[in-house]
Amino acid sequence: MSQELRPISPERAKEMYLNARKREVSQSTLDGYHYRLKHFIRCATR
Repeated sequence: MSQELRPISPERAKEMYLNARKREVSQSTLDGYHYRLKHFIRCATR
């Protein structure tokens, strides 16, 4: 039983990642992830 991967936007991937981590880390950690990932997303979408 194999599942195919579907492409998603970098922004959507970031949202999914932050939502998954929300219950595991503090808000300040999430804020740090968001801050660092926005620079990566900006570069990835150029």
